[in-house]
Parts: sequence; structure tokens; C-alpha cells
Amino acid sequence: MKARFFNPRSIAAPFMNRYKHAVELPADATLLFTSGQVGERPDGTTPTDFAEQVEAVFFNLTEILKESKLRWSDVVKMQIYLVYGAADAAQLRPIRDRVMEGHVCASTLVYVPALAKPEWQVEIEIVAAG
Repeated sequence: MKARFFNPRSIAAPFMNRYKHAVELPADATLLFTSGQVGERPDGTTPTDFAEQVEAVFFNLTEILKESKLRWSDVVKMQIYLVYGAADAAQLRPIRDRVMEGHVCASTLVYVPALAKPEWQVEIEIVAAG
């Protein structure tokens, strides 16, 4: 599958330049949509540390990708929800970049007042195409 990731020159460049404004997929692409994944470990526990929650989220998403025989390089869109704002975004970015091995996709980051459980600090959903 050959996705086209792009930033039109006629609009402002992406904020912090770690995403693309758009992704175009061929008609024959197989799509994977995930539900939002939160910082729960496989045993159902939730770490109190934000970075540990982010690691758990990316572990869960990696396992979903593997189950579908996809990789992080197949991710075309990421939606991130953070409860505590910019400081957490700064902690999240290096973890995301390490896991995604430099792959850049369309992305949205939203600060929210709360998630479904009070201990959850981050939720991420992805769309992948293979």
C-alpha cells in the first residue's frame, strides 16, 4: 500500500512539524481503526506515572497492529487525548517518536477535562492502512 502523506504549500506548516496535514490512500487499501487505547497494562492495572501510561498505550496499540499484520509505518492517522495539557504532551512526544521510529502521520492532539476513568491521563486511537 502506498499512502501519500503531504502538507500543501498553500497552508501553514504543521505545528512542531511532527505530523502531516493529510494522507491520501489508494482505493484498494485495507483500513484498521482502533478504539481509544488507555494506559492500562495487560493485567488491568493503571500506573500512576504519566510516562508509564503512555508506554502502556503504545504497547496496546503495537499489539493491535501486530494482530492485523501491520506496523507503525502503516499508521496514517493518530488522535491523542490528554488530560493535563502541554507538559504531558512534551513527555509523550519522545515516546511516540521512539515507538513510531520516525514515521510521521496525520495527527490531532486534544486537551480534555477528563477521560472515562479518573486515573486515565492519556488516550490514543489510530487508523492504519495496509
